[in-house]
Amino acid sequence: MRGRRVAGYFYANNGTIGPAAWLAAEDADAVLLAAAREAAAQAGQIRLMIPGPNHAAINFALRSGLRLTADAHLLTTAPFGRMDKYLASGPSLF
Repeated sequence: MRGRRVAGYFYANNGTIGPAAWLAAEDADAVLLAAAREAAAQAGQIRLMIPGPNHAAINFALRSGLRLTADAHLLTTAPFGRMDKYLASGPSLF
């Protein structure tokens, strides 16, 4: 929440963040920071899957000192969703 407005949501389980989403670009860091804190309290390391268009999450991860450990590809015939404001719970989502 940001005041009385919903900023976004996240789910964290055993250090893995996702799904997570935010409504406005200015809320990305607040949602990601809250998620990272929760995930870090659960496990010795945190894990999140960031889609390529989600520059806010990529920048947050780099500023936070996270490292890239794997990559995957999602091929579609047309754009869908708001992947710039979303973290998936994992590849099986798609």
